Amino acid sequence: MVQRLIPPKAPNLPIGPVAYEQRYQDQFSNVLRLYFNQLDNVFGSLLNPSLSGALLQFPSGSFQDNTSQSGSVTHPSPLSFTQIDSTNQFSLSDQTANFTGSRAATTLTVSALTSGYIYPGMHLTGTGWASAVFTASITANVMNVTAVSSGTLAVGQYLVAGAGLVTGARIAQLISGTGSTGTYLINVPDGSSISLASTTITAYGIYIVNQLTGTAGGVGTYSTSTSGTIASTTIQGRATSKITAQVDGTYNFQWSGQFSSLSNASETAYVWIRVNGVDLAGSTGQVGLLARKSAGVANNLISGWNYYINLNAGDYVELFWLTSNATDVTIKSFTKSTSPAYPATASVIATIGFVSALYT
Repeated sequence: MVQRLIPPKAPNLPIGPVAYEQRYQDQFSNVLRLYFNQLDNVFGSLLNPSLSGALLQFPSGSFQDNTSQSGSVTHPSPLSFTQIDSTNQFSLSDQTANFTGSRAATTLTVSALTSGYIYPGMHLTGTGWASAVFTASITANVMNVTAVSSGTLAVGQYLVAGAGLVTGARIAQLISGTGSTGTYLINVPDGSSISLASTTITAYGIYIVNQLTGTAGGVGTYSTSTSGTIASTTIQGRATSKITAQVDGTYNFQWSGQFSSLSNASETAYVWIRVNGVDLAGSTGQVGLLARKSAGVANNLISGWNYYINLNAGDYVELFWLTSNATDVTIKSFTKSTSPAYPATASVIATIGFVSALYT
């Protein structure tokens, strides 16, 4: 049987007559009895040991990323998320930057910044930057790809199509598809479920690896994850990094990352919190990584910690990081294994849960 808590409503008490009347007294008692029954039902459900608080709902969220993420030595970059595992009063949203640029080989030259800040790790969308073009429909966030006209689909790619596809939608997991036709799980930033009739969709997966020269986050040169030639055009960069609260509160924010180092020396990664784009004082953690095991065999380490943070409705929290070695240190995702059998490894996992109302 499904149970839910129904908030009791204060009764409208009848107005008493001047002289005593038993009918009025009975009516008055009956109204109070019904109200007290409501209170008994609510408290009985809350305190019932067999339910153990199952009817209580607090704001919370759980998020992960299924792609490997690169960092920079000098330019902080946000950790992104491809997938919402659960959410109640939280949503994911994107950092965006709009600019004009061209590409020669793996070098992106930005000539003008219109809005935002360009971060390492941002995926690039615009003319010439497509990773795949295909025909697909979506049912309850499961995308069925029936034909691929160019490129290869991959986890983490941003999807752009006509009306009905939510801005910021990404491929979160492979189901039966492995880059071509088949099914894929789609992440929607606000956590809702979407369906879309068969249409042409463009996927974007090329991203900025590092900034090479110029003003931090603005005009200058950047390295990209693939090589090619693209004439000067309007470009948008996207990174799904913002975890946004919809309810005021004190929250327990926890995260863990799968660090991987191929360096033959010890390295360090630095991870910290930003709230509404501002660094949270004292939140930086340093992760020490040992030298690689051997050539081509990385040293891997999972590290993480938690923080209590105060958020108002509309505030967002992000994780940012730097590394001592941008070439050899990554926060890495591993595919599942069949022999021996174990599931895939997310590069980053973050959870956030309600602790208490804000104290005033």
